[in-house]
Amino acid sequence: MVEHPLTVKGVCSAQWAKARTDLKELARLRWTEKWTVKRLAEHFGKSPKTIKWHLGRIKSTLHVQS
Repeated sequence: MVEHPLTVKGVCSAQWAKARTDLKELARLRWTEKWTVKRLAEHFGKSPKTIKWHLGRIKSTLHVQS
């Protein structure tokens, strides 16, 4: 039996999809459990800047004032 090697006919890039941030959990941990932005960032594997952005979006969507 003869085995044929794999051949490449083209190149395409692939990227793993990033897990989406659970916004309900983010809000609960921030405002109910009183987690810091730093702790949230570590928990979700995101930067503090990204966590602050998500929190701002949640506030604006819910029309919450600080």
